[in-house]
Amino acid sequence: MWNDRYAKTDSGEVLMSAKRSKQDIAYDHRDCEELTKDGPSVSNIPNWDIVEAHIVRKPLPEIQHWVDRCRGRHWPPAQLLEAARVAPCFLVPSGHPDSDYKREEWRLART
Repeated sequence: MWNDRYAKTDSGEVLMSAKRSKQDIAYDHRDCEELTKDGPSVSNIPNWDIVEAHIVRKPLPEIQHWVDRCRGRHWPPAQLLEAARVAPCFLVPSGHPDSDYKREEWRLART
């Protein structure tokens, strides 16, 4: 069944809707007196960023490409590159409000 929880790309891929994900978080906190929205964060706690994130369970070639590109340079140090290579990776909803593709846009985040 098709609904607004999903977004279909021009190439036919079906993705979870980033826009709907952020709306769901705001709806869950609708009774809060003060709700702050900033990028992928929707928070009812002052000075806190609360972001719904989906863990990526497999290594991403984008991360390895970045590590390979940086290897052998003065910065970042080898320890940081190794930490980046093995750190958990998450997808967070990040559709820009003015984008035509805000339902499809997700951001890659690391811990």
